[in-house]
Amino acid sequence: MNFLKRVPLPLCGVALGIAALGNILAAYSPYFKILCGILAFVGIMLVKCKYLTAPDAFKTDMKNPVLASVFGTYSMTMMLLAGYIKPVLPFIAIIIWYAAIVIHLALMVYFTLNFILKIKIPDDLMKVFASYFIVYVGIVVVSVTAPAFQNIALGQICFWLGFILYIPLFVYVSYRYIKLGNKNIEAKALACIYAAPASLCVAGYINSFEQKNINFLTLLYIFSLVIYLVGIIAAIDFFASFAKNKEFKFYPSLAGLTFPFVISAIAAKQFNAVLTKMDVEMGLRPVLPAIVNIEIIIAIAGVVFAALCFAKHVFAPVVSKEGGRALA
Repeated sequence: MNFLKRVPLPLCGVALGIAALGNILAAYSPYFKILCGILAFVGIMLVKCKYLTAPDAFKTDMKNPVLASVFGTYSMTMMLLAGYIKPVLPFIAIIIWYAAIVIHLALMVYFTLNFILKIKIPDDLMKVFASYFIVYVGIVVVSVTAPAFQNIALGQICFWLGFILYIPLFVYVSYRYIKLGNKNIEAKALACIYAAPASLCVAGYINSFEQKNINFLTLLYIFSLVIYLVGIIAAIDFFASFAKNKEFKFYPSLAGLTFPFVISAIAAKQFNAVLTKMDVEMGLRPVLPAIVNIEIIIAIAGVVFAALCFAKHVFAPVVSKEGGRALA
C-alpha cells in the first residue's frame, strides 16, 4: 500500500471531472456513465484511504491554502456521486448528499477563518490562486444536483450564495493574475479553474430555477463563454511550457484540466437546450450546437490526459536506487 503515499489531494479534482463527464456521456451510452462513476469512486476512495492511514498528512495538506481550497472538490464529487447511486440506493444517496453539503459549508468557514481573513494586500497577493473559486463557488454543485434530491429550495439558496460570493472573488483573483502574472508552470494549470465558476453558475441556475429569466441567463452564459476562453488560454500556456520538459514531470495542478472544461460543456449543452425549449432566437443560437460539440471534445481530452498522468504518478513503481527493487 506504499503507493497511497503518492496519492495527491488534487486527485479529488480529477474524480470530480470524471463524475461530471459521466453525466455528459450518458446521452451517448449509459455504460459510459457507469464507467465514469466507477473511476470517480476509485479516485475518491484512494484519497480517503491515504488520509485514513495517514491523518497527519491531511492536517499538513489543510494548512496549505491551495490544497485546502482543492479539498472542496472532494465534497463536490460526493454530491455528484450521490446522484449516481440514488436510483439504486436512494436513502444512502440522500445521506451522502447532505453530508457532502455540510462538509463543503464547513470548508468555506474553515478557509475563510484560516486563510482569507489573514491575507494582507499587497504583501500576500501571490498566495491567491484560482483554486479559491472551488471553496466559494463550488457550493453551486448543490444547485446542479438539487432536482435529483427534490430540494429545489436549497438548490436556489446555494446558487445565490455561490453566485454572490463569486463576484468579489472574481475581481480579487483577477487582480492577482493581472498584477503578478502567472509564470510558474504548475500555477498555469491551476489557472484553468478560471473556466469553472461561471459555467457552474449557469448549470446551477438552469437546474434549480423552473422559471428562468432568459436575459439574466443569457448574460451569465455569454460571460461564462468569455471566461472559458481564458481557461483555454491558460491550458495552452501550460501545455506550451509542459512540452518543453525533456521528460515527464507530474504536476498535481493537472487536475485543473478536468472539471472546469467539463462543466463548461455541460453549461453550453444545457443553455442550448433551454433556448430550444423556450424557442428563443438570438445570434448565438445557430452556433451553439457546434460550441457544445467542441467543448465536449476538449473536456474528454482534458479528463483523459489528466487521469492518465495521475495514474502514471500514483501506480508507476518506485525503483530503489540501491538494488533496483520495486518498492510499490
